[in-house]
Amino acid sequence: MKDHQLLELTNLLLDAASKPEAWGLVVEKLAELVDAPKGGIEFTDFTDRGRTLRADYGLGPEFRDQYERRFAAINPFARKLGLFQPGVVVTGDQIIPREDLKKTEFYREFLSPHEIEHLLCVLLLRDKHFYGFLNLARPCGVRPFNGREATLLQSLVPAIQRALAVNRVLARSASERTVADSLLNSFNRGVVLLDETGRVMTINRSALNILEGRDGLAFEDNGIRAVLPEENLRLKTLLQSAFGEDSSRRPVTDRTMLVSRASAATPLSVLVAPLAKAASPFLEPRARAAVFISDPERCPDCAQGILKGLYGFTEAESRLAVCLMRGFSLEESSAHLGIALNTARTHLKRLFTKTSTNRQGELVHVLLESPATIEMQ
Repeated sequence: MKDHQLLELTNLLLDAASKPEAWGLVVEKLAELVDAPKGGIEFTDFTDRGRTLRADYGLGPEFRDQYERRFAAINPFARKLGLFQPGVVVTGDQIIPREDLKKTEFYREFLSPHEIEHLLCVLLLRDKHFYGFLNLARPCGVRPFNGREATLLQSLVPAIQRALAVNRVLARSASERTVADSLLNSFNRGVVLLDETGRVMTINRSALNILEGRDGLAFEDNGIRAVLPEENLRLKTLLQSAFGEDSSRRPVTDRTMLVSRASAATPLSVLVAPLAKAASPFLEPRARAAVFISDPERCPDCAQGILKGLYGFTEAESRLAVCLMRGFSLEESSAHLGIALNTARTHLKRLFTKTSTNRQGELVHVLLESPATIEMQ
């Protein structure tokens, strides 16, 4: 293998480590190096509902479709995976002698029609969580793969495995980030993560809605600010304290503030919490402070459905419950819902019964501690 070919393959593997779609080009380059007109690579992640990534060269969608619909179940090589040692290149003949293979339905009705006769294979990785397999193929009438070609591919296996390992780590990290974002978005309270310069790194849906509304808090360049100057000064002081070295020793009273709103609604409550300083080997910015924003008047759109499911509230009862959760009095709730006060009292008594509470304050506490404050997708 020439230097420029090695460099090209190295660059392709670096791309494939972070871009799953680049594995097709890796297969194409490997096939070119061993003079194989066809090839494929397959990764199956059993921790992600058996999600499979396949990249082919010279095979086409019909090959993949036929394999998945019919021939995967009768693949004789799959039944002999125990004979494959991870990381060791073998020919198809070493696993199943060619004369035995030709007797199988898999060969007659699948491999032969697709002009696949000689195979060069390697089990890249196999554990209880993951399976990775590479095979390169030649048609009938062409010489089998020789020892030199097998040795060449064997020399490249460690680099392919490393790229695959990086790909797995990045995929797992992306999956964990998706889960974390989903969890943050389920919070009824706004959450904003800031780096030590005050730049927003992560923000959940609740916080985004509050900041975009510019009612008390708003975006400022890449950070956040309070709309009123005196409150903004207090917010900046809290953030600077959170970024300081002694931030964890400050009392909780030095981390909170109320933010008034032009709409004359109940003020927003804000808690600025320092985050542990984590080392970054590549000097990447890390979140240093979390800003929690509570809007007392906000209740998730799905709260009524959750309360109905939890306590068996009727539609009317769940509407009243949501009003109480938002801080309305019984009189305000009846006016807001357009019902008579006596009707609201009747609903309230049923809410007491269904939640095993006796007082309105106790009822509201139970409702606010329930999953009804979680934003469902």
